[in-house]
Amino acid sequence: MDDKEKLYLKLYIFSLERIREFVLSHYDEALARKITQNLASRDNQHMARYCFQALRLDFSITENMKSRVASCFEAFLRDSEQVTSTEQLFEFAKNTIPTYLCTFRMYLNGSKR
Repeated sequence: MDDKEKLYLKLYIFSLERIREFVLSHYDEALARKITQNLASRDNQHMARYCFQALRLDFSITENMKSRVASCFEAFLRDSEQVTSTEQLFEFAKNTIPTYLCTFRMYLNGSKR
């Protein structure tokens, strides 16, 4: 992994950490459930999915990124597409993002050797 790819990966990790922090600071499980129940079909998280997709653009620039890192990004984006409500966004930030953060950090640390 070259320096540019490492920098993109660090930026991605930082962005995911901030997104997670933002979501968890604004919602708790009960509030997220209540919002989803009260808004029903009007509760959508298209903006959150757009943010995750927008982060992807930076990584399409690099052609040398290792396939396992690239496939991890794709898996994350597929998982984020399932987020359609505030309750799902809260659960995604609480449970799913940390798993991917750990994986991305592992790739970053593995590239330093």
